[in-house]
Amino acid sequence: MNRDIPGKGLGKILFPLKTVAIGLAAWLAFACWSPPPVSALDPDSASFVIGVSPADIYPPENITDLRGVPSGIAGQAVLQWTAPVESSGVVPTSVAVVEYDLRLATFSIADVGASTTTWFAAASSMTTPTPATPGVTQFAITSLEPATTYYFAIRSRDDANLESELDVDALAVVTQTTVGVKGIQGITDLTALTGSDSGEIDLSWTSPSVIGDVAPLFYDFRVSSSANILTDAEFTLAAPLSAVSPSTPIAGGTPGLARIFTVTGLTPAVTYYFAVSETDSGVPFTGIWRSSAALDINAFNSARASFIPNPAEAITNLSALPGIKSGGIRLAWTAPRNLNGVAIDRYEIHSNTTSVADLGGDFNAWFNLSTSTRTFLPDISAPGVTLSTEIGGHSPLYEHFFGIVSYDITGQVSPIDLLAQVGATQARSFSRPAPPVINLSAFPGIDSGSIRLAWTIPSALGLTDPRGYDIRVSSLANINDDVAFDAAQPLSNFSPSPIPTAGTPGDTQIFIVRELVPTATYYFAMRIFDSNPFPVQSVWVRGFAPPANTVNFSTATFVPRDPDPTTGFTAVTGQSRGEVDLSWTAPLNQNFVQISSYVIFAATNNAEEFLPLGAANAPAGWQAVASSRVYSPASEPGADETFTFDNLTPGVEYFFGIRSIDIFGEISPLDPDTVNLSTQKKAVPFGIQDIRDLKASTGTLAGSISLTWTTPRHKDQVPTFSYDIRASTLANIINDAQFDAAQPLSAFTGTPTKAFGSPGFGDALQITGLEIFTTYYFAIRVEDSSSPTKNRNVWVQNSALKINT
Repeated sequence: MNRDIPGKGLGKILFPLKTVAIGLAAWLAFACWSPPPVSALDPDSASFVIGVSPADIYPPENITDLRGVPSGIAGQAVLQWTAPVESSGVVPTSVAVVEYDLRLATFSIADVGASTTTWFAAASSMTTPTPATPGVTQFAITSLEPATTYYFAIRSRDDANLESELDVDALAVVTQTTVGVKGIQGITDLTALTGSDSGEIDLSWTSPSVIGDVAPLFYDFRVSSSANILTDAEFTLAAPLSAVSPSTPIAGGTPGLARIFTVTGLTPAVTYYFAVSETDSGVPFTGIWRSSAALDINAFNSARASFIPNPAEAITNLSALPGIKSGGIRLAWTAPRNLNGVAIDRYEIHSNTTSVADLGGDFNAWFNLSTSTRTFLPDISAPGVTLSTEIGGHSPLYEHFFGIVSYDITGQVSPIDLLAQVGATQARSFSRPAPPVINLSAFPGIDSGSIRLAWTIPSALGLTDPRGYDIRVSSLANINDDVAFDAAQPLSNFSPSPIPTAGTPGDTQIFIVRELVPTATYYFAMRIFDSNPFPVQSVWVRGFAPPANTVNFSTATFVPRDPDPTTGFTAVTGQSRGEVDLSWTAPLNQNFVQISSYVIFAATNNAEEFLPLGAANAPAGWQAVASSRVYSPASEPGADETFTFDNLTPGVEYFFGIRSIDIFGEISPLDPDTVNLSTQKKAVPFGIQDIRDLKASTGTLAGSISLTWTTPRHKDQVPTFSYDIRASTLANIINDAQFDAAQPLSAFTGTPTKAFGSPGFGDALQITGLEIFTTYYFAIRVEDSSSPTKNRNVWVQNSALKINT
């Protein structure tokens, strides 16, 4: 008898009943299931069902196509393979393995005796992607040490924790997947040692491995004298070698080659920390920098620059000349070289009225004279730089002799300068005296805005002609000493008066300062200087014990005068109705104060009409009847001024004049064109003249009215012109608003509007067809053909002013 037993993925399993007991034990062991004893089965039962869950005994297939390539990024490798079948030896399914175990090492399976087990246990794991369904290409990207060859192997595991064999290339050993990662390895054995010469350190290292580089290779050295450079980030922030040394780094070399490089020009006895990376000429690839004593990576990258004590070279060209100020002597020399390789820190200068020659050429004895004046000058300029200083306090009666030595930052001192060693060529000079002006006096001048200065010309002993004066001025406070003198403004900021040269010593010199602000108080100070290459210059002193320059201030004279007439006066038609644009040049003012405002005059008659008053009085007569406007504030003399005179009658010619007023209230004459009468400036305001004489009278025909008016003038309008006539039987039309509200003439009559006539001539229109015994009120305007907005005149009716009455 057969029985059906369902199996995993096999449909029903058919067992002959007689064989059940025989194979049951083996089956149950396979199925991992314990059924009831056979004796408990009912022998009369037709069939029985056994539920089984077979155990997974098939591991994943091993991967057959693990491949690896370097990417274009330093230190990066890209791996790929095809996702394997989950159970080897059975019908393939779409079930994915659970995970990958991907290992890498810098040694191969062949390097460990071809033992895959030994290699896999020693290799490092790397991150892998989530397994995909069988047949899908998978990728893994990892960041590794640049310029290093890596070996890879991979296996997978299924959900029954069954592991596959290693990939077929790893099992074959000789074909194990290998990737040479591009880039440049970081240097790990940089060593620094104190050099043989002063200011030197010797560096040594091994050229790192390089893969995929672009030639040429070069080294990037960084250096610090304050702290070690431990990381790549600190490398980036550290100073380049060129900041502390003139040495040119050697070129990149063959990997594995021992390299030596001597850094020169360092500060002796200073400890320096070095870092270096090799870089190619491509993207580029650059080695990573690390320093760690614990890991023995670049642990000896610092050293103390060698120091071999040597004095600096003696200065060769010390020179002395009279200084700029009284009692001063100017020294100059070239900064010397220092064989110690360190900077010069300061100079020591000795001066004495005794020379080296006076001591028989013993320059050391001269330098140690207790009567010498000693000056210390801090300066760290590089060798070859020209230095200079002025030393004061020397009597002008004696010749002074000089010697100089230098000190470096380690305290080493140079010999005295070579010219002093020779003796006869020792630097020497007199100080050039420049006695100051001590009786500068200031008084109000004769002319407006002037002050008179007077002083006694001081001695010129030792000075080179021509001699000049440096005059300073303040309008705020007195100038009492040299510090205040240097802070004060030069005379040219207040006055154009040219400063005179110095005359004969002992004479009284007079100088009139002009074009100052009248009634303002000014304080003066002066120094005298000569024409030497380094001009000697006196000091400025002011005081009362003893008296010196005590009356050096005065108030500028004020003599009332008219400002200059305004020139460059022009008048042109404006841009808007009733406007004329005026322009002129801001005038000078003989009072030497600011123009505050302008008075601008306008009239429809010109100054020539007032000739009956006499040519001299005609401009004033015209001004008396003209209307005026005030324009302020005024600009500085010579500036371009503009003003728009508005609310003038359009189309009517106007004549213009202008006067200026200063801050003292002084007013200028009328402009020259108005005074000249015939050239007086004129212009016609923009727009159409208003009709002011419209008259209406009963016509000669029944129902007719006659209108008369003067055709208006116009300026800068767009032809053609036309009349707009409005009428009312209710009330008079007084203004523009009522004009716009009134009805057109066509509402009352069929009489056509008259065409525009000749400006300035009379015009008339007889209107017919009106209602008899009815009073009509009329108004009339003119408009041009401007687009999009027409220009119009204005309608006004005013009986009191007799306008359109």
